[in-house]
This record gives sequence, structure tokens and C-alpha cells, in this order.
Amino acid sequence: MLKLRNLNPLTAITLVAALTLSAAQSQAAPPAVPDIVKQIPADATIFVAVKNLDELSKDVAAFNKDLGINAPPAANLLGMIKQQLRIEKGINNNAGAAVVLRQLPEGFNPPAPLLILPVSDFKAFMGNWNLAPVAGINTIQVEDSDVFIQQHGKYIVASTIQEEVKNYKPNPNVDYQKRVGNLASHVLGKSDIVVYVNLEKVVKAVKPMFALGMEEFEKEFAQFVPKQHHAMAKAGLNIFKSAANAVLDGSQAFLMGIDVSNAGLGFSFSAQFKDGSTLAKAFNAPPKNPVSFNKLPNKPYLVASSIDSSSTPINQWLTDASNALPKDDPAAAMIKTALNSAIKSGNQTQTAIYPPHPRGIPALFNSVTVFNTKNPDETIQSLEDSIHLAGKLAPDESEFKILTLYKKDALKEFGRRVDHYSVRFKVPAEAQKTLGNMGPLVFLQDYGGFITKSNKSVIMTSAADPIFLKEAVNAVEKGSKLDNSAQITEMRKNLLPHRMMELYISPATLLGHVKNFAVLAAPEVADINIPRDMPPMALSMSAYKGGVTTQFFVSKKMMLQIKKIVEDAMSLGIELP
Repeated sequence: MLKLRNLNPLTAITLVAALTLSAAQSQAAPPAVPDIVKQIPADATIFVAVKNLDELSKDVAAFNKDLGINAPPAANLLGMIKQQLRIEKGINNNAGAAVVLRQLPEGFNPPAPLLILPVSDFKAFMGNWNLAPVAGINTIQVEDSDVFIQQHGKYIVASTIQEEVKNYKPNPNVDYQKRVGNLASHVLGKSDIVVYVNLEKVVKAVKPMFALGMEEFEKEFAQFVPKQHHAMAKAGLNIFKSAANAVLDGSQAFLMGIDVSNAGLGFSFSAQFKDGSTLAKAFNAPPKNPVSFNKLPNKPYLVASSIDSSSTPINQWLTDASNALPKDDPAAAMIKTALNSAIKSGNQTQTAIYPPHPRGIPALFNSVTVFNTKNPDETIQSLEDSIHLAGKLAPDESEFKILTLYKKDALKEFGRRVDHYSVRFKVPAEAQKTLGNMGPLVFLQDYGGFITKSNKSVIMTSAADPIFLKEAVNAVEKGSKLDNSAQITEMRKNLLPHRMMELYISPATLLGHVKNFAVLAAPEVADINIPRDMPPMALSMSAYKGGVTTQFFVSKKMMLQIKKIVEDAMSLGIELP
């Protein structure tokens, strides 16, 4: 057993600090539930809640001012809403509001929403309609319709259906955090706006219609599927039904969150699955190691992504799907090859797209994908099979062709086995004309590249450029600092933990790439400055305790920098689309 007294004081302090930080990061409690959520009935099917009216209005106004949007409603969102609803008096601006649907619509009859608003003075609130409040339910006229209102503590509830107001009960003890799951509970607690959907209720209404639709489709699909492909179509339909039913049967809750702050704009989409369901088991834990970009060349990228699905049963799902396909159907054989390639590619993949190397072979872009796999030779063989498969996708009678070539050990001077592959499109001239000047640029490109291995990694480039290949190999063998770049590190602060996927899009690199082309036609473009410190856009997916959350974040700094680039371009007389 490790005893702290056997360690020197500095080591002991460092160890305790590291353990404490690690525990805090992995077990961080979600933020407290906003008070407005505690006012929402326990049987809500859907609700939209704003955490704090004044804070949201001020954040939107700041965006409106800083970005020069000049949209009058955004300058004072809360004031505009109060004016439109004619409730300028008695509202507590420093609290939340919500709209609740307790039931789904029946037929063509829309459900009556329940509005929950915070009040600072109920008498003043009723004064908006020149009425004095009475005990119990009050009635006002809005556009010739009766609206029923009742005060409940610091809030009022309102609806056009009197029974909705009469039967309303706040439920401060309802654990919406538990319903939406561990990941989404963070979204519920911190987002400015949340949209909640009780998927169990929705699925109960939708599933009979889905079953009926699938039954009708099965009766009719034989009419438009060639007889020789009936077995294949039937297998594909069964796979789809199995997957759809797993989603429907396992769904518990959905939550969308919108964040508006001085840091930027954030959007979150979460799904929580029922305990014990197939999908809850599949998304029960994140990867053992955080996703990283430690095998990609550390240079300006257009897009960089990293995926680690090792904690999910995706390989088993792909195997089951492959086994369910018929053995004597050519189309099924092609799909089986593609599925096998996906399985053999491993569960950990890093990919980046870069502008073409200035000293390399001309191309629209260069990309590299690094597969971390247990058996590199199997992975390379599966990639070769997929490339050959691509050449068979176009029907024999079609004028459109995909021309593929695969040559093993093509770069002997490289000191290792390097395979070369080529993928080209043969497209009728008339089809090329539909893209105008872009036609040759797109269709005459060779989308091939190189494939090689290093230890337990397989490296695949999209351009047959030896210079780029050498960069990619060096990044794998010597390690890359792209993972520790200041921009990616900063963006991760806005993302949830337990990530199994991260993707970053760099507008700075994209704009720089466009600038390099544009300057050939308009030399004045050279005077436009593209800031190197422009943050990327971030997309992530997290999985934990039966829930999945996808996040998208755009920093305010990036938006302001792009605004400055647009202004500079316009000042130079450059017309923008």
C-alpha cells in the first residue's frame, strides 16, 4: 500500500492534487436545476424553458452590438417580447419562463400550451389589462380569446384552457436531471434555453404508426425491387426495422440546449436511453483514453477529427448486419466488403484535411487518416478491397464510371512498403458542363494517394504526394503537438467530458486557402489579413451512463474576426456573395 509519509512533501502534494483534479473532472456534479424547471409539471411531454430572461436578453444585445447585426429586436429582446405580449408591468426580469405542452396533439386539434411567467407584482401584472386580481383563476381577453391566469408563488400560469390552469401543480421534487441523464443534466443546468421532449410519450404515440407504415411498405416493396434482389431488400429492411425498434424502445428523453454568452454560441443535442436497453448499454461509458490528435501533422488544417468508438459495440453491430445479408446476392457481397472494411479499420481514427503542400503535387486539398488497429495488415487489405469495390459501384450500362487502381509497394525508395491507389471519375462531357468551370477541377482530379503502416497504425493519404506522406509518417512516429495546440485546448473548455468524438473546422485556414486562389484574379486581396489565432468551430460527441450528447460551439472571437475580414474586403471594393 502506498503511504504518503514515505514520500517527500512535494511529491505527496503533487499526487494528492492530481488525484483530486482527476476525481473532480470525472465526477463533476451537474449545475443546479434552474428554478423555472422546478415549476414545470411532472407530466410534461414537451417544454421550452429560458433560464433567466434578463441575462439572455443582455447576451443577445451584446451579440447584436458587437457583431454589428443592427437587428432592432435583438437590441432589447425582452423589451420587445413584453411589448408584443402587452405585459410590460409586473414581470420579474431576473428569473426564468417556460412554455409547456402536457399532451401531444390529437388529430388536427393543436394542444393548448401552458405558459409559466415570473412575476414581481401580480397586481401590477393584471394592471396590464386594467384589471384587479381576484383569488383563484383570473380571466383576460387576448385577441378575442379568453386566457385564464392564476398566481402560484413567484410565478403565474396561463392557458386558453381553464382546466390546464386549474389542474396545474408545480413539482419542485421532480428529478428532470435523472430523466435527461448525466450528460444532459449539465446542459439542463447551464443552458440559456432548453427544449425537453419526453420520448417515452412520443414513442408511445408514434410506434403504432411506424409499425403500420413498415407493414404497408413490406407489402408494396416487391413491386419496385427486382426479383433477384428480393432477399437482399428483405434483409436490409429487417436490419432497418431492428435498428429503428432499438431506438424507439430504448428512448427516454431528448434535450436541446442553446447557450449565448460572451464566449460564443453553443448548441447541445442530448438523448438519454432507458436503463437496460440496447442503446443504454452501448453508450454506458466513454473510451478509456481521451480522444486526441497526437498522430496528425501539426500544421494549419481545414478540418481535423478524432473518433474512438472502442467502448461501443459498433463492430458487433456491423458484424451482425453483415451476417444478416444473403450470400448469393452481388449487391450484398459489395455491402459485406464495405462492412468488413469498417470493422478491420479499428475503433480509433484520426483524420485531417489540409491545404495542398506548396511544393507538392497540385490538388484541391491533402488529407490523412490514421487508423489505430490491432492488425495493420488486415486493415490495409480491407482498404484495398474497398478501393476495388468503389470501381464496381457504377452499373455496367452507365456512362459514369469510377476508375480505380491499386499498386502494392509502389514507393520502394521510401524504405518501407508503401501502396499507391488511384480513384478517378469518368463523367460524360454534358454532365461536366452542369458544373461550369468547376467541372474539370472536380472530375479530372485523381482522388488517390498512399497507404502505409507504422507500428500499430495504418496511414492513408488522399494525395499521391511523397512530401505529404513523409510528414504524415513523421507525425505518427515522432508524435504530434496538434493535440496540444492552444486553439484546440481552449475550445475543449466549452465541451462536455466523456467525449468519443471531436471535430474542428478552421475558418482561418479555409479563408487563407481561398485567399491564395483569389489573389490570382484580384491582387488587392493580398492586403486582407487572416488572423492566425482565429479559433476553430468545434463539434463533439460524448457518451456516458446511457446517454449521448452532441455539441457544436462557435466562439465570439472567431465571429468578430470574420466580421473584420468582411469589412476589410468591402473597403477594398471586393464584392462578396
